[in-house]
Amino acid sequence: MTRISGALQGLAFLLLPVLFGYVSGEQPGPMPGHAFRFFMSAYPFAACGIALLIARRFPSAVRG
Repeated sequence: MTRISGALQGLAFLLLPVLFGYVSGEQPGPMPGHAFRFFMSAYPFAACGIALLIARRFPSAVRG
């Protein structure tokens, strides 16, 4: 799990310069507010969606 988390963090930080020109706190690029909103909302939403898809592959332990 730790290795997967590190890989996802690396991917997240790799996309920020590509999408928003963000380099660092000293060079935030032309749209630092958009980069922050994307980082704080799109990544968790995508991670939850992936987790949902993975969880749906396993049968429920609780039978109703």
